[in-house]
Amino acid sequence: DAETMKIHHDKHHAAYVNTGNTLLKDSEWEVRGWRTVGTAQFDLKALAGARETWEQVRKLEPQDLEANIRLGTVYERLGDLTRSTQALERALKNPAIKNDQRAEVYALLGRNAKARWRSEWKGERKQDGEDDEDVHRFRTDAQVGQRPQAERRMPQRRHRFVDVVPV
Repeated sequence: DAETMKIHHDKHHAAYVNTGNTLLKDSEWEVRGWRTVGTAQFDLKALAGARETWEQVRKLEPQDLEANIRLGTVYERLGDLTRSTQALERALKNPAIKNDQRAEVYALLGRNAKARWRSEWKGERKQDGEDDEDVHRFRTDAQVGQRPQAERRMPQRRHRFVDVVPV
């Protein structure tokens, strides 16, 4: 469960990571080792550790697609939509991005835009690190009077999403 993983991470996992860092540092296996650890943390929903690990991959390879896409999800789940969006935008700028990865990134950006819209609609406060420009950029078409930015880029694919809100 989550509490067991937190205790494990706080007491034992940090020691394993530090030992691994020492052994792998500056070797050809360094990034591969970080990826393995980051994937395991992500799968176990150890998000704080996954964030640190994937940021380490990005530190070594700043335009890494997998790291930026994973960070987009990790930051969103941690409630930091600004950093999530930044990571996803870095992924889109990578010339090696494939069509399936691009589709995933656009879906994740849409998820972030929806979370921002719902937060505004419910009258909640802005997310950590957000400023008015971030919020303005993700206004809905009803507020701005035009289609959302993602639809202007991909007009051939319009989907209608229905959000069920419990009463």
